[in-house]
Amino acid sequence: MKTRTASFIGLAIWIAFLWLGKPSASLISYSVPFGIALIATGPLELIPDRWHRLNFLVNALSTGFFFVSIMFAIVAISFDLSLSKSERSIFCLAGWATLLIVYHFAIPRLKRSPFHRLSEDRGMYSPPTDDDKRN
Repeated sequence: MKTRTASFIGLAIWIAFLWLGKPSASLISYSVPFGIALIATGPLELIPDRWHRLNFLVNALSTGFFFVSIMFAIVAISFDLSLSKSERSIFCLAGWATLLIVYHFAIPRLKRSPFHRLSEDRGMYSPPTDDDKRN
């Protein structure tokens, strides 16, 4: 199955779960990062290969939205726990610091992943050369 088909099916299942399942607010906030990842996967595959800058922009925006949604999920978890205001702040800061550390160690592995190699093959991170413009 192609990536775009799988991501659109996954997105449809996620939306159906949110709409028909009537989950709690905390479960919705926990599932948002996965929804953003599914939303971003489809359009990245639909953008033509020659649109390097748009590919880069959509990839950067989806990564940023995914990262921020995980930060909001950490805040939602802190409100689900019975913590005081100062403990909640410490929990959020510790969670965000852990997220940054995990992200820092995950970057080398992500760069070796097949998805990153696919994007490099598409020329996503390099501007088009004069030879590319002539073709």
